[in-house]
Amino acid sequence: MALKSFVLIVIGIAIFFACSTSSADVPHMINYQGKLTTVSDALIDTTVAMEFRIYDDSTGGSILWQETQNSVNVEKGIFNVLLGSVSPIDPSVFDGNIRYLGIKVGSDEEMAPRKPFVGVAYAYRSFEADTADAVRQVGVNTTNYVPKWDGFALVSGTIYDNGNVGIGTASPGAKLDVGGDIAVNGVTVINSSGAWVGDPTGLIGPAPEHQWSGTSLRFQNPDGSWGAYVDLQGSQGPTGPQGPTGPQGPAGPQGPQGPQGPTGPQGPQGPQGPPGPDWECHTFINVPCSCGNCNHSNTQCGGGWSRISCFDTGGTCPLCQYTCCAPQ
Repeated sequence: MALKSFVLIVIGIAIFFACSTSSADVPHMINYQGKLTTVSDALIDTTVAMEFRIYDDSTGGSILWQETQNSVNVEKGIFNVLLGSVSPIDPSVFDGNIRYLGIKVGSDEEMAPRKPFVGVAYAYRSFEADTADAVRQVGVNTTNYVPKWDGFALVSGTIYDNGNVGIGTASPGAKLDVGGDIAVNGVTVINSSGAWVGDPTGLIGPAPEHQWSGTSLRFQNPDGSWGAYVDLQGSQGPTGPQGPTGPQGPAGPQGPQGPQGPTGPQGPQGPQGPPGPDWECHTFINVPCSCGNCNHSNTQCGGGWSRISCFDTGGTCPLCQYTCCAPQ
């Protein structure tokens, strides 16, 4: 795959030094950021091997330093490398003359033209001064952070870029993610929770013309026509759990009398009643009457007497026997 690189000199080249008591302990590295595309200018996302060389001339010349980095991550065409992280760069490479960087990607030929190091040689050599009282960074570039110029050197900025841009956050979750309030002319309009806290004037327009039909709603279009009705009523949800039993209501009216139940068992014999009055009884036998006819006038008692029995005598009809009694 044929590739080409465009060096971002302004933000892409910086020297990293660690504070040390001797120059021999200083890790001499140069941070380099570039843009890698195809020959048709398409940005690429891949991991490639890259070979870097420092020359003393823009063409030809001698190789003063070189190293190969086998796994360089390229994201949306942008890559960052630390030159010298594999093979340290000797300070003598930068002797005050302009040096040129050659880049070779994979099996491709070295890219042309070579890129000049502008100002880096002087910064690099300045750290070799034995009488320096302090060591000051010329530039830093923490991974994925966009550096800023403080008037003397490139220093860490607050803008984070990993494909999404974050301001005040190192984990942007969208194309632009701000970790804090947003203000206009010093007045906060959006707080860190994403809520609008500025002047609401002009944010809410007039309500559009609309019509209801039951639970369906439609709106009028700018040309005066009406859109389709949209039913806003959702489907019925599942039946909820049964609630607690409510208090008992008042008693209802008495219902009609039910059918009579079966006869209950015979009760116990009652107490014996008081003795009755004495009776005087007279029995009459062989009284002529009709056979079996105790209602014959000859078998009737009279004058306060009561007949208590009457039956045939069993002899030749018509003869009856009956008894009459009366209280004393």
